[in-house]
Amino acid sequence: MGASRVLRAMLSRVVAMQFESKASNRVDSRRFRYRGRQRRVSNTLTMRVVMDRRVRATTRLGGTGAYALFVVALVLTSRAALGRNAETRAGNASNADADAAVPPTGMAASGPLLAYATPPTFASPLTACSFRTPICVHTSRDFNIAASAMLHVLDAADRIWETLTEALRFPAPDGDDANGRYAIFVVPAAGFQPHATTRLASRDVRSRFDRAAGFTVLFADGASIQAETCAVETQLARALVRAVMLRTAPATSEAIAEGQAAYVASELASCTRFGKQRDFQPILEAAAFQSHPNIGWADVHANVVHRNTYKYSTLNSPPIVVRSNPFAAGAAMAWSRIDWAHGRSPLSTVMAAWALTATITPLASARWNDEPDTFDVLRESFRGALFSDSSLDDLMQDTAIARAFAGDHDGGVHLPCSRWLDAAGRIAIDWDIPWPTRARRLLSRTPVQPTGSSYVIIRRQGAPANARLRVELEWEDHARFVWSLVKVSAAGAETGRIAIGTPERATSASITLVDMGEADHLLLVGTNAGDPAYRFDPDDDVWEPHAWLLTVASE
Repeated sequence: MGASRVLRAMLSRVVAMQFESKASNRVDSRRFRYRGRQRRVSNTLTMRVVMDRRVRATTRLGGTGAYALFVVALVLTSRAALGRNAETRAGNASNADADAAVPPTGMAASGPLLAYATPPTFASPLTACSFRTPICVHTSRDFNIAASAMLHVLDAADRIWETLTEALRFPAPDGDDANGRYAIFVVPAAGFQPHATTRLASRDVRSRFDRAAGFTVLFADGASIQAETCAVETQLARALVRAVMLRTAPATSEAIAEGQAAYVASELASCTRFGKQRDFQPILEAAAFQSHPNIGWADVHANVVHRNTYKYSTLNSPPIVVRSNPFAAGAAMAWSRIDWAHGRSPLSTVMAAWALTATITPLASARWNDEPDTFDVLRESFRGALFSDSSLDDLMQDTAIARAFAGDHDGGVHLPCSRWLDAAGRIAIDWDIPWPTRARRLLSRTPVQPTGSSYVIIRRQGAPANARLRVELEWEDHARFVWSLVKVSAAGAETGRIAIGTPERATSASITLVDMGEADHLLLVGTNAGDPAYRFDPDDDVWEPHAWLLTVASE
């Protein structure tokens, strides 16, 4: 009798504790679904501290309920009395470490979709495998692709793989076939320039942090492989870089991944800039990027130019549609500037971003959990790095100013690697006005998205001696603009820049420029740094653009 009373008392206490835990979970889960600043993970922390915080968060959400269920298990020794539903059992990892690494179920994943793909299967396959690297190239005999073309693809992939993994010491991509080799499938695409895409095949469920394996599909026929060798090499370089990202940072936003892959590939495929067979696709991508500076260079929804569409069908799955994104690839210019100006070695900022964005996504999630994201890494890494009290806003502004000197406007201090773009690297200007003898008011031609910029040129010809320039700016609410006045010489070189101070959450700024030195004209650059109420997140679905109003007058 005494034992039964003790058992009933323990069960009643367990039920009470379980109801209290559910009530607290409902309150805490709202905080975890909010993707604001309060749930961000600082990237200055070590991975061990990050793991500890994840464990504490998991314990805070379900610690009381877990303790109660543990007591019931000890008393009743029955699986049915654990109170866990089928979804919880399916989501738990097979060991304690993996279980601790899974984020709380209340946290909503905020990254790109987890889109699995099935590799193409051919009725009469033709395969060529490398003796130097773990790569195999597959195609179908029905495609009439010559063996020399297959060997060319394999040789290009070998050179890129060796450069990535040996010279640059990038991690090798994970292979998904039965032998652990990385698979490249060659599929004809008549009427299009060669294009390669890397698709997600599987995830590594044993890894504490997100890690995945994929495969590459190269859309090219035998004739284009032989005739456009540089284009094939460039596309394979981008695809293999994306395969490296699947292993190291698979949750990266699609637009950021496209830009970073294009930048790394430009350092691998030297034929893009030099050689008899130049690939003109990067030139078109840079032109698309520079001709729309108002669009955020991390916006995955940017669709400012025509996208080519590629399809391939398999025997056991519906056709898969792949669309190229020239604007996102053109954002390689932004990553080139950040890496060239602030990196300790070539590609160091990109590699650091991948290493520090160690994400954890539940296996049952439909999206990657892109937290911390790339901009979290930049925010913490560049805090006070450019100058005292500098921030991510100053880094974006520095990148925006450098874009104005790309291509044939570069003087060797902004984007020297973009000189080969020539006129395609020129930035689109909102306004180009003469010296304002009378006050003028100018409205932005197009609203500016977060990370986007606007440019206004004010010519000095006709200005009186010792003239001063008054600049007044206004912009819409829910936007934080960063403004700078850049002095430009007659040769097109920057001779100085002045930051226009903007208080926190302000919607206006002004400055009077007294000393213009030897400047031939002034360049006003404004960058939308996002909503001041929230930290900028590249995974936001809605990128709200904002307009500005400029007043200039001579004094």
